[in-house]
Amino acid sequence: KEESELSNMVMTGTLVCNGHGKGVVVGTGYNTQFGEIFKLMESEETPKTPLQENIYSLTKFFTINTLVVIAVIMTIGLVKGLTFQYMMSLSVSLAVAALP
Repeated sequence: KEESELSNMVMTGTLVCNGHGKGVVVGTGYNTQFGEIFKLMESEETPKTPLQENIYSLTKFFTINTLVVIAVIMTIGLVKGLTFQYMMSLSVSLAVAALP
C-alpha cells in the first residue's frame, strides 16, 4: 500500500485533540507527500499575466530609450571637450536616477 493509504499514518499539520502516542518519521522534505506535490508544482512554470507582460515591455522600452539618451548626452559632452571621467560620472548618475 501507498503511505497515504495506511490508516495509521499521520501527515504534517495533523492536530491531536487528546491521548498519547509514539511516532516514527518515515520521510522529510522532498521525501514526503507534501514534498512530492511541491516537486510537481516546482516543475510547472507559471504563465505570465497580461499585466506582467505589459510591465516587462514598458520597462524594456524605457530602459533602451534611457540608455540611448545617456549615450547621446555623453557623446555631446565629449565633443564639447568635457573629460571622460566627468561624463562617465554624469552618465552613471543619470542612469541610476532614470532606471528604477
